[in-house]
Amino acid sequence: RSSNKNWQNYMQTFVEEIADVTRPYLSKNGGPIILAQIENEYHGEDDAYVEWCGELAESLQFDVPWIMCNGKSAKNTINTCNGNDCYKSYIPTHSSKYPGQPLAWTENEGWFEFWGKEYDANATEWDNRSPQEMAMVVAMWFAGGAAHHNYYMWMGGNHIRNFAGSSIANFYADGVNYHADGLPHEPKKSHLMTLHNILAKYNRALMGTDAQYGNEKYLIPIGENSTNSNTFAYVYDGGDDEYGTLIFLVNLDTTRTYMLLWNGRNYV
Repeated sequence: RSSNKNWQNYMQTFVEEIADVTRPYLSKNGGPIILAQIENEYHGEDDAYVEWCGELAESLQFDVPWIMCNGKSAKNTINTCNGNDCYKSYIPTHSSKYPGQPLAWTENEGWFEFWGKEYDANATEWDNRSPQEMAMVVAMWFAGGAAHHNYYMWMGGNHIRNFAGSSIANFYADGVNYHADGLPHEPKKSHLMTLHNILAKYNRALMGTDAQYGNEKYLIPIGENSTNSNTFAYVYDGGDDEYGTLIFLVNLDTTRTYMLLWNGRNYV
C-alpha cells in the first residue's frame, strides 16, 4: 500500500477485475450500487499513493461517489468515518478538514469476539453494544446533519475453519442486528428499525436542510436558571412535506435527566 509499482500493478489488476464484475449492477445501469470505496483506513505518509488511488477510481467511470474511510483520502473521494460514535469523534472537525463533503459513516462498529479476553465496554472491537447506545449514536449522527450510515456488520457470520485474525474467535459479530445464524437479534433489531423508520419518514426534512451541527438551539432545562452545553435542539424543517419538521431534543449529560420545554410541551 504505497507508491510501489509492483503493488500498484497488482492492485490495479484486482480493482479492474472487480469493476468488471460489478459494472452491470451500477445505478447508471439500473442496479443498486450507488457508492464505492477504493481504499480502507490508510494512515501512511505516501500522499502520492493516496492520490493515485483516487485517479484509479476515477478511471473506472462508475459515475458514483467514491470514498476512502478512516484515514487519508484522495481529493476526488469523500472522506468517511469508522468508529463507535462519529458524532463526537468526527463531526467537530469534518467541515474544516473536508469542506463541502457530506457526512458519511461507513463502519458503526459491531466487531469481533476474542478468545480468552473479557468484555470491555470501552473498546471498539466488541459486538455486544446495547440497543439504546447504538440508537443514541445513530440518532445523534443524523441530528448533526449526516447523509449516510452503515452498520459493521448488519448480520453476523462465521469465519471458515481457522481463517480469522489473530486471537479473533471464528464466531463473527454475533451481537449485531442479525445473529450469525440469520435470526434477528432482539430487541436490538426492532429498536433500531423503529429509529430508521422515523428517519426515513423525515427524509425530506433531513436532506433538504443544511447540517445543523454548530447551529444548536440551547434550551434551559425546567427547574434550572440558565442554558448549558448539554441540552439543546436540532431543527430540520420539512416545509410542506406531509410529515413536516423533525426536532431532535438532546441531552448529552449521561449522568443527569432533564425536562425540556418545546412548543408548549415537556419532554424528559
